[in-house]
Amino acid sequence: MASPAFDVGSGSGSSKAAAPSTAVSYHGFFSNRPCGYCKKNGGRSFYLQARSLTVSHYQSLVDRGWRRSGHLLYKPHMKLTCCKHYTIRLPTATFKPTRDQRQTLHKWNRFVLGEEYIMKAAKKWPLTREQKKKQQTFDLIETVHAAEYSTLEAAGRVQEDLKPEHKFEVTLEPAGFTEEKYALYSHYQQHIHKESVFEISKDGFKRFLCKSPITPSTTADGKKLGSYHQLYRLDGRLIAMGVLDLLPKAVSGVYLLYHTDFEKWQLGKVSACTEAVLAQEGGYGYHYLGYYIPSCQKMRYKATYGPSEILKPNDNTWTPLTPELQKVLEEVDEGFLITGGDGGVASGPSSEADAANTTMGPAGSETETANKTSTKDSSPSNPSSSQDEDDDEEEDNDPPSSPSDDEDDEDSPPPGFCLRSGMPGIMTPEELETFPLGELKIAIQGMEVQAKYLRGFHKEGVLRDVVREVVAVLGPVVSKEVVVRF
Repeated sequence: MASPAFDVGSGSGSSKAAAPSTAVSYHGFFSNRPCGYCKKNGGRSFYLQARSLTVSHYQSLVDRGWRRSGHLLYKPHMKLTCCKHYTIRLPTATFKPTRDQRQTLHKWNRFVLGEEYIMKAAKKWPLTREQKKKQQTFDLIETVHAAEYSTLEAAGRVQEDLKPEHKFEVTLEPAGFTEEKYALYSHYQQHIHKESVFEISKDGFKRFLCKSPITPSTTADGKKLGSYHQLYRLDGRLIAMGVLDLLPKAVSGVYLLYHTDFEKWQLGKVSACTEAVLAQEGGYGYHYLGYYIPSCQKMRYKATYGPSEILKPNDNTWTPLTPELQKVLEEVDEGFLITGGDGGVASGPSSEADAANTTMGPAGSETETANKTSTKDSSPSNPSSSQDEDDDEEEDNDPPSSPSDDEDDEDSPPPGFCLRSGMPGIMTPEELETFPLGELKIAIQGMEVQAKYLRGFHKEGVLRDVVREVVAVLGPVVSKEVVVRF
């Protein structure tokens, strides 16, 4: 959908637009998008293009169910989209790795160090009684770092006559393009996602995993914020790369690449535990694993990192992902938390057909023009609830395809659809009535003005629908500071 064009009214008090901290462009709501999980054309999300984005604003957005793919921001419509996307996070201070996750780390460490090194080191540096006792309790931080070359060097465990079999290094650097990273990406896409060489390009890699709208920064106490690449090297060779957004309260996983030469070592589990340790040691607190999708077998693994929490779509509050709740979502009704589960009752139409019978009244209120038939989201077919431990553990490796400016109108309902369709997790019409909509900053014709100075804002129409919708989906915190560009 092309961005609407609006005119600046007289007496606007407009000024040359300064570089904003967060600036977005309107894309709107799109239906029938290809879904990367069930492979149907049932994806339904609202999109914005981020020109720039502060870490605090993006933190606010992910806590309202948003994710990003490059510069594209998207929020799934949890009542209408085919596969339900629940934002999931892991409080790292209470993380209890499963037996399988612990064993994976131990096996990787033994491979890196080598049996000969392990035996010689045990003789040269025998454990004290206290150290042996400590070994009875699993220490995640210690285990994650145990085979890293820097850890061994710092402990004086690398000597001329005693070195580990492999040199394993984990480093963190700002997101950026290199030929080495692209080679790994190309290999991964071909062998894991079965893409042809003609579907893979440097521009696509840069756009998807190197470029980011998030403004990087470092806090006074040295905390890194922004988009980063976590590089895993073995004997100097890049074998895996995690794409991360470091936010005030989160290490947010975006994507993971690895070379299939090391597939048997389950680097997805190694990287997930490494990211959890980064969140704990770096003071971020939480490890955000993207979306937990109950109906997708390959995305259920995220629930094995726990105890975790998922975002309730209706009110953007966090609830523990208990085994009982997981069973309900995966085996009974994936829309349980949307259609009334856990005390929440969803409002608004439950299908796009119902949404078509709803129009917007003054100040964002909803007026029924036809009787609605409330239909509960149908539950998915009941796949096996057992987790295949050999499945690839990936971040959101199948983000929604990016909508273009020339999409067909049938795929892009007019502005205001999110409100008319009762999209969960956005501001209600009552909340919008108390929000100063006219103060939303708009960048247009090289000028920055408040929405109230645009012609047509004070009457019902496309402009007012756009303003209401943008504010509703972003929420009050971001909307007070964002600049919307047309």
